[in-house]
Amino acid sequence: MNNLKVAIIEDEVPAARLLHSMLKRLRPQWEIVVLPGNIEEAGAWFDANPHPELLFLDIHLSAEGGTAVLLKDTAESITVSGDRTVTLDLGGNTLTNTAGSHTITVVLGGRLTLEDSAGNGKVDNISHAKAALFNNGTAVLNGGEYTRSAENGQSAENNGGNSYYNLVNHGVMTIGEGVSVSQSGQYSSMVENGYQNYGTEYKEGVNAAAPTLTITGGLFDGGLNTIKNDDGGVLDISGGTFKNVTQYALMNWNEASISGGTFTSDTYAVVNCGSSASTNDRQMDECRPLLLGRKA
Repeated sequence: MNNLKVAIIEDEVPAARLLHSMLKRLRPQWEIVVLPGNIEEAGAWFDANPHPELLFLDIHLSAEGGTAVLLKDTAESITVSGDRTVTLDLGGNTLTNTAGSHTITVVLGGRLTLEDSAGNGKVDNISHAKAALFNNGTAVLNGGEYTRSAENGQSAENNGGNSYYNLVNHGVMTIGEGVSVSQSGQYSSMVENGYQNYGTEYKEGVNAAAPTLTITGGLFDGGLNTIKNDDGGVLDISGGTFKNVTQYALMNWNEASISGGTFTSDTYAVVNCGSSASTNDRQMDECRPLLLGRKA
């Protein structure tokens, strides 16, 4: 850790100065440079200079709009607050959570667009009961792979000490072509839209009364159930590939419409309101009919 070359990217000057001062005091031997506080100028600096060995990056730089680019593999959990509109380009890199946190959380009122201009970018989560993306606001996924690389669910009864959904939507989420969601676990479903228990999980002013998930494309592979449309959830699928080898490619408990996509499973590809073997305490008459149609 001696003589490291370090860069700080921070759009708030007082914060940048404070961090620089702290680092100089703690690691006086480091060579530290404070870069311009916006992505465009910082990117130009990286194009013209040798890359630092350690980067302190404020990835909330685009609070007023624009695009922030993940410049290297990063271990950090981020939150998009209710007053922010953020576009994050993964840039071919991997964003992994800090221990015990969702990787990305979008608060009610916050808006996040995720892209991956370089390809092979990932949002990963390695903690038990935490998601790669937990959305209470508005999230648009236009690219990237969303994984739980430490997923260890062994069966529907055994979480293996580390299992959860990859994506949780309690707001408004749209997923399109270029997105991949995958996991190898057999305990948790992979994508949840809506609430496992509406009465305890829905909270006015925190999340949406009727979480809405729209899928127009992408690849979805794994989980106990690949897509679970839960209590209060409104699901619209017009494209995409959905694969499951454990249980169902799609399990619907509320309101769902399918007009496209490919669904495959070793058991039943699409199940509405559970099955005759289900031990879930929800009653069959609580579900609405599953709407099937063609693309216009």
